[in-house]
Amino acid sequence: MSDDKELRAEAKAIMAKSKALRPWYKKKRYWLLALVAFLMVLPLFNKSDSNTSATPETTTTASSELDETTTTTNVATSSTTAGPTETQAQSNARRSGESYLTSSAFSRQGLIDQLIYEGCTQSQSEYGVSTTGL
Repeated sequence: MSDDKELRAEAKAIMAKSKALRPWYKKKRYWLLALVAFLMVLPLFNKSDSNTSATPETTTTASSELDETTTTTNVATSSTTAGPTETQAQSNARRSGESYLTSSAFSRQGLIDQLIYEGCTQSQSEYGVSTTGL
């Protein structure tokens, strides 16, 4: 009987030692800490996304990547308006520029760089910035 208890005690000791010697990334406490940190940071990303998608005028990068030659449409509300026409890509750049200016301050070159980063060409970005009044 005492041999049985000793064997069980040795087995528990071996298990405890192997558990203590595990690498840090295999321990539950670090995974739980990472999960809690992730859950605390997650609403910050959702909050910033909801601001940009709340207005219907906001464009996405997918729509700004449309080919300029296939999307030449008149943005004027009526066909009798004698104003200049703009392509869909230029319209997207203009609306994106206006959206960025309502949410934060940009210099002219900074806004052009941001629009290029979003997928607009140099000329589309310059057009979008010039029509926003910046």
